[in-house]
Amino acid sequence: MLQNEVDFKDKVVLDVGAGTGILSFFAIQSGAKKVYAVEASTMAMHCEALAKANGLTDKLHVIAGKLEEVDIPEKVDMIISEPMGYMLVNERMLESFLHAKKWLKSEGKMFPSQGNMYVAPFMDDALYMEHYSKANFWFQPSFYGVNLTQLREKAVEEYFKQPIVDTFDVQILLAKPITHAINFLTSAEEDLHRIHIPLNFTALTAGNVHGLAFWFDVAFHGSS
Repeated sequence: MLQNEVDFKDKVVLDVGAGTGILSFFAIQSGAKKVYAVEASTMAMHCEALAKANGLTDKLHVIAGKLEEVDIPEKVDMIISEPMGYMLVNERMLESFLHAKKWLKSEGKMFPSQGNMYVAPFMDDALYMEHYSKANFWFQPSFYGVNLTQLREKAVEEYFKQPIVDTFDVQILLAKPITHAINFLTSAEEDLHRIHIPLNFTALTAGNVHGLAFWFDVAFHGSS
């Protein structure tokens, strides 16, 4: 943001899900003349306290409430947010980010402006065995006199339905990733209700496919 002052100078900015308001402060440092910081949680009052402590109540206006329910007094030149969750779309903050465009001027900008999701098959024997062994509790023929083995297969199925949030070495990937791009300026909220990513991989090495690895990045397409 500080490297793109030309995009913020004398502009009206909307901060979606502002939290402590840190992005709002950066927008003001970049030259914004006014920032509306919308925050649904009790963090809104802490954001207001920080604005007062930093002598910025004339520029930073905190609006407490859900973005879909509040009213913004004017159209804005820029929408800023940190709406990314696990796999980019988890936590459903992106919908609010896109919903905010109803207050965006036709030539307005969004920071971030694009998100890219990447998907690739991976092989990780150690992780697979670690996950598989979690179901061993249900492989007991006499747990206080009760045979639990009937539920073992269901338990394995349930454990493998759960995503694993962690870092990984790119060397475990078996193919080049497929990229699914979301342009925040042109996408609608409805586009996120059902995300369809066709998967077609060419294996670069032999091995067992233990699952799909997802990661993402976001782009800030500023003037600089």
